[in-house]
Amino acid sequence: MNEHLQPGGKLPNEAHLAKELNIGRSSLREAMKLLASRNIVTIRQGSGTYVASSPGVVDDPLGFTFIPDKKACPGSA
Repeated sequence: MNEHLQPGGKLPNEAHLAKELNIGRSSLREAMKLLASRNIVTIRQGSGTYVASSPGVVDDPLGFTFIPDKKACPGSA
């Protein structure tokens, strides 16, 4: 909040955030996963973590993105 990041804005890297918040990196990772599940941040592998373009608006309210093999699900097309 102090950084006044806008939707799409890139967050500092993991090491910097952990140091700034005085927490361990594993705690930070868990927090980021939680924020990503609530569509507050978007994690792009190899690129970084960004403020979601529509924070709080869930694109997948039923959680289908967490199913590893969508073809193996009963009733899937």
